[in-house]
Amino acid sequence: MEEKGENGGRVRIEKGFNQLLCRFVFGSTTHYQKPVNVSPLTLACFCSDDVLQDRVSILPPTGQPPPSPAETMPLKWLLHWQPNAGTTVNSQILSEVSQCVESINGAKEGRWKSTLTFYRPVLRDQTLQAEYPRDCLGISLQEQPNKYYFILRSQRIVLEADSTIQMIMEKLQSYKSRVSLYFEGFQYQLGDFQLRVGKVVPTHSENLRGIVMEVEYLPISSLDKSRQIMEDFVDIWQETVSKRSLPGHFMHIEPNFAEYGLSDHYTSQHTAVQYAIVMAQLIASVRN
Repeated sequence: MEEKGENGGRVRIEKGFNQLLCRFVFGSTTHYQKPVNVSPLTLACFCSDDVLQDRVSILPPTGQPPPSPAETMPLKWLLHWQPNAGTTVNSQILSEVSQCVESINGAKEGRWKSTLTFYRPVLRDQTLQAEYPRDCLGISLQEQPNKYYFILRSQRIVLEADSTIQMIMEKLQSYKSRVSLYFEGFQYQLGDFQLRVGKVVPTHSENLRGIVMEVEYLPISSLDKSRQIMEDFVDIWQETVSKRSLPGHFMHIEPNFAEYGLSDHYTSQHTAVQYAIVMAQLIASVRN
């Protein structure tokens, strides 16, 4: 059987597969009785079992070529503030860090904000608990307002979707938002570098949870070719910050992007993966 999906795409489903699809997407075979018409992306987001990959194939819209790969963009490193043992982050440290950027002639250009949301599965059938990923993160990025990114860290999966996927999630009720965090602050231009320094706060609170810094090198999109330049810049930056004698330092943890199926050419999906890794580090530092 072949059903027409969203945006003209088609999802090929084996005969008799509708009930199985309902079971994984909606949590019950009785919750949704009529034939399922779900986009390939929605299927990928909410159905993790290998059997789905065996029985569903995603086809391009009729008469159109397959979608092109994600466009590359300037490379970016995401750093986070690691407090010294026995200390915590505070607004004074954030202010000092911002002053450090200005001290090396960073020109303030305006504000920026990205949002990260933790989702939890809504289980109508508790026997399916193991089938739903419990570490589902959703990320919206300042530079991609029409896109939304999902990260399943345990399965090393990153997905790019249209921002309207959030409305689809509300309708499906397979996952609900548990908590959301803002990454927000100021953006600076420094030669060929663009820097974003900001705080991490819950959406309905000013309780500071962390400090992050994006370092973007505009001329290059290759991870390998830019590595030495980025390392040199971060060394200079660390030296600048150290002169303030602050109780901590910035850390950069480079994910293994290949585990997520990402290439050497940088995309927004690389950024989404970095945010997921940094969020895990911030949570770990609070627990310790």
